[in-house]
Amino acid sequence: MNIEEIQSEWSKDSNVDKFRLTEESLNVPKLHEKYYRLYFEERMRLHKLKMHHDELEHILTDFFKKNLTTEELAEYDLEYPDKKIMNADVPRHVMNHKDMVELNMKIAVCQEKLEMIKSILKQVDQRSFQINNAIKNRIFEAGG
Repeated sequence: MNIEEIQSEWSKDSNVDKFRLTEESLNVPKLHEKYYRLYFEERMRLHKLKMHHDELEHILTDFFKKNLTTEELAEYDLEYPDKKIMNADVPRHVMNHKDMVELNMKIAVCQEKLEMIKSILKQVDQRSFQINNAIKNRIFEAGG
């Protein structure tokens, strides 16, 4: 699920029908399960991306140090650059490689989605209190 889809779902789910507060309070566990499942899936995705990041960093470091065999070059679809790269410059070249930049962007998006879902989960956790306060306010306004 992408960020826009999560936002769209939360736009629907965040509405509380003030005339059906009992049903809304009973719906809280379902909302929690829905967004916690998304959170868990996204956390697993982030772990996989980070593992891939570490693997790619290792491969690219070996690549820029020219430590890969011709079989490995073919497997990773890489060709050695014509110029010699100094060891001190290898980390910079690794981080600026197109595959690493793309992977870092995926990791950043995944982290943003996790932050959004965490925020939604906090609001879902507070929903019971908000509904309870709304019910108490109605009782108070009714003179009870």
